Amino acid sequence: MRTHLLGIGIGAALALAPSVSFGQQDRGGIGGAVDQLNRAISPEQDQNQRRARDRSRSGADDRSTQNYSRYSDEDLRDRADRLEDESRQIERERRAVDDELDRRRIRR
Repeated sequence: MRTHLLGIGIGAALALAPSVSFGQQDRGGIGGAVDQLNRAISPEQDQNQRRARDRSRSGADDRSTQNYSRYSDEDLRDRADRLEDESRQIERERRAVDDELDRRRIRR
């Protein structure tokens, strides 16, 4: 039954699609119609895919998702050294800003 509906839907999408262009980036034409049909047939699968995509996008900069186990020993040491250097630089800048605030008698 599902296969028949899919076949009918694809046939309707082909007949009714305003432009016949496969693989359009803007999801128009047949590709967009097929995507819309797939969402109508399997809405829970589409929602799961969207959730997974959103989770991966939102967690891109999240430290808890960083996987340092993939790093070689040398790469891990280099990363630790860079972080230490950045930390020192931030501390120097913080002291310079604090000194300037004191010089101007500005409170935070």
